[in-house]
Amino acid sequence: MFVESIKFQREQGSEWERGYYIGDTDNSNKSTILDANYKPVLERLWDYHTDTDNWVQLRCNENDVI
Repeated sequence: MFVESIKFQREQGSEWERGYYIGDTDNSNKSTILDANYKPVLERLWDYHTDTDNWVQLRCNENDVI
């Protein structure tokens, strides 16, 4: 599992919003993006990138014991 804080735009020229990328890896077809209220963003996004101002990143393997 991979979780990372991101900034995203819903449409070209729209305001950048904070959110989270969650997926199998940092580049996976099995992934979703959550908004700042942890709700899935269902529409297609214009752009997103790592939020380096408030960076959060978590990686763990399925076999890791917490």
